[in-house]
Amino acid sequence: MSIFELDVRDLAANRDVKGLIDALNYEKADIRSTVADALPEIGTDAQIALPALIEALKDGDENVRNHVAEAIHTIAGQISVPSLIEALKDDESWIRQMAACTLGVLGPNAKAALYALIESLKDEDTSVRKRALEAIKKID
Repeated sequence: MSIFELDVRDLAANRDVKGLIDALNYEKADIRSTVADALPEIGTDAQIALPALIEALKDGDENVRNHVAEAIHTIAGQISVPSLIEALKDDESWIRQMAACTLGVLGPNAKAALYALIESLKDEDTSVRKRALEAIKKID
């Protein structure tokens, strides 16, 4: 077991979703698989990782894609649109971006978030505004 694997466990134990999202790009496939397995264990906070997991479905390693698909399935079953709406107000812009992107992934199932996404078009961060607009187009 590498030191990085221990770090993945630490990231999961600390509920560091951003760190785990970053680790999805690690060079070793077994680490990427471990990250995919760790994300669903975090619970509903991991839902902001869905866009990164969906991107990871393109991974060149079949085993990683399998773990990622399982993670998406598990996390999707836990999705809470109200908690994503709340995440659109987070202090961290990357969380607001991921929340908007995840709402877009949900498409019409996230219709209840339209007002909050429209409000996000006024966000100080241009990336949040861009993600909110993309989400609105996918929902409406």
